[in-house]
Amino acid sequence: MAKVPQERLLWLQQETFGEDALVKVQRGTTLTFKLSPSLHGVKIKIFTNYIKRAFERSEYHELDLSDDHFDEETFADITVEKPGSYNYYFVAIDKTLDRLGGGWFLVDPDLETINGSLCLDSISMITYMAKCLGEFNGWEGRLSVAKEIGYNFIHFTPVQSLGGSGSGYSILNQLEPNPVFGNVSWSDMKSFITRMQKEWGVLSLCDIVLNHTANESPWLKDHPEAAYNLQSSQHLIPAYLLDRLLVNISNEVADGNWTSRGVPDTLISEEHLNNLRVILHEQIRKLRLEEFYLISVADCRLDSPINETTIKVSHTYSRFGSKVGGNTPRWKVEELNEATRALINNHLNAAVENVIAGIRYERIEEGGPKYPKVTKAQPLTHRYFAEILGIDESKDILPEPDSTTAQFVMAHNGWVMNDDPLRNFADADSNVYLRRELIAWSDSIKLRYGTSYEASPFLWAYMRQYVELVASIFHGIRLDNCHSTPLHVAEYLIDAARAVRPELLVVAELFTNSDAKDNVFVNHLGINVLIREAQQAWNSHEQGRLLFRYGGKPVGAFENTTPPAVADALFFDQTHDNPSPLEKRCVKDVLPTAALVSFGACAVGSNRGYDDIVPHHIHVVKESRLYTSFSQNPKSAGEVNFDSGIFLARRTLNKIHFKLGQGGYSETYIDQLDDDVVSITRSNPLTRESMVLVAYTAFNSSLSEFKRASYSIRAVEIQGEIQNIVFEGRLLPKETKFEENETFLTGIECNLEWQEDVSIDKSQFVNVLKGNRYNQIQFVNFQPGDVVAFRVRPFHSTIIALQNLSSFLHSNDMLETVSKLSLVTLNYIIFRCKEEEGGVYAIPNHGELVYAGLQGIASVLETVSLNNELGHPICCNLRDGRWLMDYIVLRLLAREDTKELGEYIQKLFHNVAELPNYLVPTYFEQCFRKVYNLCVTHALSVMGCERRGEFFNLLAITSLQFMGIAEGGYLPAAGDEFSFIVDGNPFIAHSMAAGLPHFSTGYMRNWGRDTFIALPGLLLLTRRYVEAKHYILSYASVLRHGLIPNLMNQGNCRYNCRDATWWWLYSIVKYLELVPDGSRILDERVKMSGQVYKLQDIIHLSIQTHFEGIKFREENAGTKIDAHMKDVGFDIEIHVDPTTGLIYGGNSFNCGTWMDKMGSSEGAGNRGL
Repeated sequence: MAKVPQERLLWLQQETFGEDALVKVQRGTTLTFKLSPSLHGVKIKIFTNYIKRAFERSEYHELDLSDDHFDEETFADITVEKPGSYNYYFVAIDKTLDRLGGGWFLVDPDLETINGSLCLDSISMITYMAKCLGEFNGWEGRLSVAKEIGYNFIHFTPVQSLGGSGSGYSILNQLEPNPVFGNVSWSDMKSFITRMQKEWGVLSLCDIVLNHTANESPWLKDHPEAAYNLQSSQHLIPAYLLDRLLVNISNEVADGNWTSRGVPDTLISEEHLNNLRVILHEQIRKLRLEEFYLISVADCRLDSPINETTIKVSHTYSRFGSKVGGNTPRWKVEELNEATRALINNHLNAAVENVIAGIRYERIEEGGPKYPKVTKAQPLTHRYFAEILGIDESKDILPEPDSTTAQFVMAHNGWVMNDDPLRNFADADSNVYLRRELIAWSDSIKLRYGTSYEASPFLWAYMRQYVELVASIFHGIRLDNCHSTPLHVAEYLIDAARAVRPELLVVAELFTNSDAKDNVFVNHLGINVLIREAQQAWNSHEQGRLLFRYGGKPVGAFENTTPPAVADALFFDQTHDNPSPLEKRCVKDVLPTAALVSFGACAVGSNRGYDDIVPHHIHVVKESRLYTSFSQNPKSAGEVNFDSGIFLARRTLNKIHFKLGQGGYSETYIDQLDDDVVSITRSNPLTRESMVLVAYTAFNSSLSEFKRASYSIRAVEIQGEIQNIVFEGRLLPKETKFEENETFLTGIECNLEWQEDVSIDKSQFVNVLKGNRYNQIQFVNFQPGDVVAFRVRPFHSTIIALQNLSSFLHSNDMLETVSKLSLVTLNYIIFRCKEEEGGVYAIPNHGELVYAGLQGIASVLETVSLNNELGHPICCNLRDGRWLMDYIVLRLLAREDTKELGEYIQKLFHNVAELPNYLVPTYFEQCFRKVYNLCVTHALSVMGCERRGEFFNLLAITSLQFMGIAEGGYLPAAGDEFSFIVDGNPFIAHSMAAGLPHFSTGYMRNWGRDTFIALPGLLLLTRRYVEAKHYILSYASVLRHGLIPNLMNQGNCRYNCRDATWWWLYSIVKYLELVPDGSRILDERVKMSGQVYKLQDIIHLSIQTHFEGIKFREENAGTKIDAHMKDVGFDIEIHVDPTTGLIYGGNSFNCGTWMDKMGSSEGAGNRGL
């Protein structure tokens, strides 16, 4: 599907660096960086390492910022055209160069095949264990299986020579091909990989292993500094001693030396483990490992003064070799030593328990391998260290740290469950090796890169050469064990790979148990997809959750949503690390899980052997047999065709996955029909065509023979026309006994019942009951292991409605209607709180909206749509009925000035109501947003603010918010002959609310002080000069005692405010400054107290009265106008200090300024104060 150029807005937030946030954009996207409110008033410079020429991670260049008066409109643009991950940051000008904030953005590569560009969601990948491909001249036949059944990407495990264990990930020589391939060069391999791309349309990727190398790697002997050894990493010495002790104990158990203590050579019970635990503690104590961390007290003074700030313990990892800074007294050293003993004992106790737990899993627990006797080949626990030059058993087990031998005692690699992936578990600040928390790979040495290239030049250069080699051959790399790869190392090496092949797909095996930490790796390394495993699901509910989590937007998603925070997935039904599904589940689950994963809206994958239905784990270490080859007419066990396994079904599933991905079927809906039956819908948000899959999973082996009455499965309701059945099928294992072939990896014999493009009346599994608004799929003879998929298109009425809505959304037909609306009318359309309106719409399970107008809905929808909260009460309300749409329409039809708009929206909502209910929220939101935006844009245009910046516009809209018609909140005319007529309505009808919602109606709406504090911003800066003039003259008409009113309601005024008049005068000054020919207002005539005056005369009168002194008693003084005020409080007295010009007056029983809260509590004694 063609990609439309996009725009993406990135807000610059102070103290936000975005390392754990995901911003993924397609090529050609224009990124706009804007200042958030946190940076208003801050002058910044912004830098990025995105550059069109060759990428250099540390090379940043400054972006050009626009020079605009409004801070939030200061922005910078870049259009991204190159794949990779890029960083940006900003600093304050003329201040420290420390970064104030920043972020990352990621651009995916363009993966070209003979079928065009392959989007990530269309990838169907299959893993081949390279060592099982055999001689290179047989590759084509074995790999053609992938081509024939529709995979478009092949994942090769490492193709280099392997170490002695035979593990596919323990590489002996990173620069030499595996000799099992025969006489083949890298050039031969590259030519074949290129031919697969150009002739088959199949791309490829290969693992890179950066963390470790095989124990036997010859270059380790020349460069021992490349490993964690006892010379370069002396903190590992105690862990090595423990490791050697455990080797000795294991050998002694194998020899039967501990049988007398209740530990035989075959451990089968918890009693055996408890006895072994006692022995381990006894023997470990004899090592006195805590001494490697203790401080010698021999040279300590007894009476030295202590300075806590100087106590810093440094370890040399020789017995009692630790040092402490300062002149520390002996008692303090002994205190420190005691704490250290307790800490080390804690570590050693943990070590014992971890050893016991490992033995329990391997030898006793159900689900474990249940190893038989303890032998030297199958010891109690795995080694953590290797002596790569061998070791003389007759000598002390601990070589001197500075000896030649010590540098060849090297730590194995492995992984640590639930560890922090951003921490190096082999460094000195970690106790993983001592606590025996490592699940060790005893065939591989952990590589030690240090903090920079200079720490190990050979290793960095050698591994760069290795990575560049892989990138030159394959279209992608898979970063093995990414969670244990030092970030700075992976950055350097992946940058080198991208320099060789810019359009490089980067896949990672990354398990951090945290989306935020995943994103740190994704951002720093430019990872395109992360491997995820369907086999991790323990039931169909969890598998459905994973499909939804990694499977795009939900069906009916809102258009403008916050991009996902979860990295894109490469979702495997089985990885090469997983056991066979027949071992973990049962044979009948093979087809349902394959189908469900193939319907995922993400890259998907499988393992060679899954489609063959190989019933055992193809072990990455132990397996050496060959894959079978494709042949139309198989003649031996080494050949397969479409009758094998689920090949025929897989070909269809891969075709569908490709079509759904390339065709833009980006929305997903998961429906759990019962405990084992799952439905997944893939929908195209443009055409609203769908494919629906129903799969009967079989996680429990007991389901293998289970027969079920299909009527008990909940029917599926499809709000559309079911065109046909795309496919339906089931897998039936044969009764024949499976025998493993000695040469080839073969699967069990099964019968695959499979048919495609089936008419509904010919289905074996379903009946369809047709209705007016939906079709119902009813299940007939649908059993565990069965799958069925449907092609669905919208009803004709839905298609017409969608066309009408699309026409509206892409046109400006409504612009003419909106352009006729006045600002007062727009206040009614958009705002009006409950008190102004007399009531607002209430959403069940949510509550009343804040405004009766569109803003009440917009405020809720903004958050709901951004977060895609389709379960929010407003979405439920929209799906359940037309009430909200009718409320909007009827409210607009009720007034003549909004009737035309109401009729237009009524037609619009009629089309929305024709849609399936699950689509109503998104299309309602799209239509509503366009209407709302048109109204707001028109209002801003009338006020001359449409190009003043977003922050300014938000402020300007408050002019619309506060200015409207409210019952009883009218202003007096300045005189009939001076009344203003606007849009054919008496201008006097609308006024400014002092505050929403409590100061919006009746006598509480019009406050002199509040009005004129707000007037410059609400009316003058928004160019509402006519209204501003009216307010100034209207209040002038009711001037009494030299004061404008504090409160005013249709001419009934209260004059108890000292500062309101001066805000009125200030507004006049601003009017003169901002309004063209503003001085003419001074000559406007105003009827005041039955006489006509010019405004300038009223101003003069007000100021003169103040200087003469103001003293009067309020009219109607008493509880009628103020229930709390004491009698003396109604006496008003105001004066001007002639020496300073300051106004003063009032008493403790009235409130003449903005601090006008009168006490009202009898109990507190502040009533009337």
